[in-house]
Amino acid sequence: MSSLFPDLRYAGPLWSADAFKAIVIDGAFKENGMVSFAKLITPQDADDIRAYMVHLATLAKNAPPPPAGGPRGPGGPPAAPGGAPAAPVPALHQ
Repeated sequence: MSSLFPDLRYAGPLWSADAFKAIVIDGAFKENGMVSFAKLITPQDADDIRAYMVHLATLAKNAPPPPAGGPRGPGGPPAAPGGAPAAPVPALHQ
């Protein structure tokens, strides 16, 4: 599946909390079109999002997608984009 947006499960800054914060909160890539989200989310929200994305990246790495057109098996969860099993979305605020 192709997209105009990069698959962030494979983004290098995902593996560094400081690099991810610099991009998402501080706007380090604003010249490349990635604006700061500091007015919309807290640094803790950004860290929670990063943790969820790391979780998705780990799932993708450990469970490669099934062959194209192949069944996912009876009763299995629907596949997320890229063929990884869908994962629950954690609540950001409790």
